[in-house]
Amino acid sequence: MDTNGLEDVAAPVSTEAILTRLAHTCTILQSDVQPRIYSIVKENVGRDIGTDAPLMEAGIDSLGASELVQQLSSEFDLEVSATLLFDHPSVGSISSYVASNLLDTEASAATHSSDCAVKVTEARE
Repeated sequence: MDTNGLEDVAAPVSTEAILTRLAHTCTILQSDVQPRIYSIVKENVGRDIGTDAPLMEAGIDSLGASELVQQLSSEFDLEVSATLLFDHPSVGSISSYVASNLLDTEASAATHSSDCAVKVTEARE
């Protein structure tokens, strides 16, 4: 059946292969977002800090934490909890959190696109 380039059947992929691919993608994404997060944090703290250094100990107070959350939310177009620095107290931890959320957002968008493609295919039949 002609679906104008859309495949009706996808090759089966193991759950392990999918999880490995997602972990790899998340690692790449984290290496992309970490320098951006580090730059935002450095601007707020006013000096270099280690990626595993606790941000509260580096000088970010509650007002600074609130500003950081707003900046990260804006930079990555994510809804970020006000408790971010308590849950993820370092640049490295925040990077993992942001990468994971960006990956979830992309996966959700891809699922929606896939659902739309199936509906278009069904409508053409």
